[in-house]
Amino acid sequence: MLANGVSLFREKFSDRILKAINRISGIIILAFGIIALITGFKN
Repeated sequence: MLANGVSLFREKFSDRILKAINRISGIIILAFGIIALITGFKN
C-alpha cells in the first residue's frame, strides 16, 4: 500500500524535489532523535 502511494508521487515530482524532501525528513528525524537523547539524559 505504501509502495503504491510512493509510486504515484514518484511520477509527479522530479528527482531534485524528492532528494530535498528526503533531506528535510532526515533532518527532522535526526532532530527528534537528538531531543530524545537530551531529554533522556536529563532525567
